[in-house]
Amino acid sequence: MRKIKLLLIMISLLIITSCTIDVNTQNNQTKKEYIISYFINGEEVFLQPEKYTEGIGCNLPIPDVEEGYKFIGWYNNYNYQGNEITNISTIDTGHKTLFGKIESLN
Repeated sequence: MRKIKLLLIMISLLIITSCTIDVNTQNNQTKKEYIISYFINGEEVFLQPEKYTEGIGCNLPIPDVEEGYKFIGWYNNYNYQGNEITNISTIDTGHKTLFGKIESLN
């Protein structure tokens, strides 16, 4: 029981101190992993990928939406202004919060 409590405390401290995870590469360079948060209609949705590694990037998912609606794209603001974001590039860094725009087909 004591080992479980100690493990839970260690995990909690790790989460509190940083959400950024270091990833060792083959060259012994350290690259960071960052979290991607997705929101549609003001609610967080959990999609893959949920994180990306700096220097590698990733493509963003196209989520399923309710019948009668169409997914338009991801934006870095809740007003959907600017250009649609389709991927996270190899030069991006930092945690990302993305907002999915959907429109009615009617």
